[in-house]
Amino acid sequence: ARQSKQPSLVAMSLYRLGEAQMREFSGEQAIRSATQAAALFHSLRQVANEGRAVCVVAAANNDLGHGAAAHRAASDALALGRSCGDHYGAGRALNMLMLSGADLGTSLKLLSQALAAFEAAGYLVNQSRITSNLGFAYRSLGLYRRARRLYVKAAEIDRAAGLVHRVHSALAL
Repeated sequence: ARQSKQPSLVAMSLYRLGEAQMREFSGEQAIRSATQAAALFHSLRQVANEGRAVCVVAAANNDLGHGAAAHRAASDALALGRSCGDHYGAGRALNMLMLSGADLGTSLKLLSQALAAFEAAGYLVNQSRITSNLGFAYRSLGLYRRARRLYVKAAEIDRAAGLVHRVHSALAL
């Protein structure tokens, strides 16, 4: 990408590298790559991609146990996503805010907002995951029927998305 001398391609490559590093639990490397990507996206005025890169920074900080840094980055990512109408990016940021130590009431609110964002974006896989997470939250409150309804709804979304392997795990809960 660097050889191409196309800043947009370099930024996207760094962003994807940061995501891969985060998923492989190489947090410090993920933060470096995603931070570089965010700076490049900022200079290119690609606000949605900047927000998504900042969300990777939040996730990597969360994995490293840096709660305050994760919360700050997720808040920044949410502001960026909302400022440009990036529903997917806003949904990811809302989910990260929920993961960064919110109480149960706040978690339910953030998850509901994340679900609405992913529905607006049309991302079925994320809708399913957030719906399942809502089920977990209601189960922890002892609201088992509501939790079960959410698990069934997640399984229906999985079927619609062709994710048969997730259908069985959602209904097994």
